[in-house]
Amino acid sequence: MYRIAAVTSLALAQRLGALETAGTPVPSPGAWLEEGNIGFAALDENGPVGGILLIPCRQILNHVQKYRTEWFYVHPDHRNRGLGRLLAEAAAAEAYRHGATTILVAVHPDNQHGLAWSESLPRVDGLGFVVSLDRCGLQ
Repeated sequence: MYRIAAVTSLALAQRLGALETAGTPVPSPGAWLEEGNIGFAALDENGPVGGILLIPCRQILNHVQKYRTEWFYVHPDHRNRGLGRLLAEAAAAEAYRHGATTILVAVHPDNQHGLAWSESLPRVDGLGFVVSLDRCGLQ
């Protein structure tokens, strides 16, 4: 059984580090807890199996209008079970509560799983996802 939890403790932020692989470095524990950032973890009985971290990218005064996806990952052994959607829904709902209207998502063109996922992003009233191809580093 899985559950989605807000990353509000240093202990959980540190446990997310266990998900690090060569292609998906996990943000530092401090990034998860930085004021204004939004983080959620997908957990099973053994600990984190995925997570999402949003950071503000456009603010007017103290009002965040846009967030961008800094990190989004579900361990391959736990994919195709709706965890990506649940993580995105939880983060989007929290971003909306903070007043955001947009979440930016960049997907590398070679990331077939990410591209497929981006086509089925959840719907949250009052908030939209903007998906772009991340071509950084491509020759």
